[in-house]
Amino acid sequence: MEQALAPGSALLAYRTIESVTARMVSAASDGRWEAFAHLSTESLAILNRLRKSDTYQSLDAKQRLERLSILKKIVENDAQIRKITEPWSGQLSNLMAQPNPVEQKPERERAHLEPYRVHSQLEAQAVLRQLLDKRIALTMSLDRDPKRFVISQLVALDDAHSQLFFDRAFNDGRADHLAAAGAVTVVGFIDHIKVQFGLAALRATQRDGEAVFESDGPTVLYRLQRRNAYRVRPLESHPSHCLVPIPGRTGQFEEVKVLDISVGGLLVEVPASLHGVTRNQALSGCFLHLPGHTAFRCDFAIRHVHEAIDARGMRRLGLDFIRLGSQDERTVQVYVNALDIAWRRLRPACS
Repeated sequence: MEQALAPGSALLAYRTIESVTARMVSAASDGRWEAFAHLSTESLAILNRLRKSDTYQSLDAKQRLERLSILKKIVENDAQIRKITEPWSGQLSNLMAQPNPVEQKPERERAHLEPYRVHSQLEAQAVLRQLLDKRIALTMSLDRDPKRFVISQLVALDDAHSQLFFDRAFNDGRADHLAAAGAVTVVGFIDHIKVQFGLAALRATQRDGEAVFESDGPTVLYRLQRRNAYRVRPLESHPSHCLVPIPGRTGQFEEVKVLDISVGGLLVEVPASLHGVTRNQALSGCFLHLPGHTAFRCDFAIRHVHEAIDARGMRRLGLDFIRLGSQDERTVQVYVNALDIAWRRLRPACS
């Protein structure tokens, strides 16, 4: 681990990220995408430095309060950025080649969440321990009014009594409301893995002289590992295809076969018209057709170009989705899950 930043330097870094994200909102609103990309690179560089440096323990109570206040503004800026950029992901495709977390807001559709549910208590405790050890920023929102939220962190776990303790130093009035408002949903990210869990209630209290929220263990915990996931091959009887724009030929597409698919991307085979593409190049304005679902528009970043060309003149490309919309992401997940079930049923018959 890198040496911790001095408290003043850490707070300055957080203020800088807040300023940069505010400028990103302005750039996105004006359509200044090149400036937006430069600002994003700047903020990511600062954020990576903070992530590699254990700064939390070096801050006193007042500095932690300021840090959480700044984090709240950063999250609000990020929400504005996503609202603006969602329809324009194709224009941002070069920027989005770097992985970014999905939205910090809770996901509510239980049926889509069920595949990610953590059933083992020991496994759930391990996830919570990671959130604590890494000092992950958490969004805590009311189930009955998700727009009301605060930013906090886990500060202690009591596994023996299944109790959690969250920092309550950040308080602009909404924090107190959480303690009397019933069920709360908590969201955070461990690397690119979204963690979401529910709490029946929060209780405002003191722990070791610090203002904290206390709660019983999660009512449910989900670990939404949607990137770098296992890939599934489409059924030959129901193939999947993707329409990919041909570079340099406006309005012309190639229909390419999907060889395998995951919630993170595709493996496809492409003809000679697409052999000139390169690694990290963006493919914007594609249309993915999954059997049983309506085709939808999506953008990709090329992650791997296979050198070999087979006897049919086909080359393979590994593609990653770029900022797939939440509804389309669910569509892919449902399709992948259905394929997985279908292949499991077919294997005994094929053995």
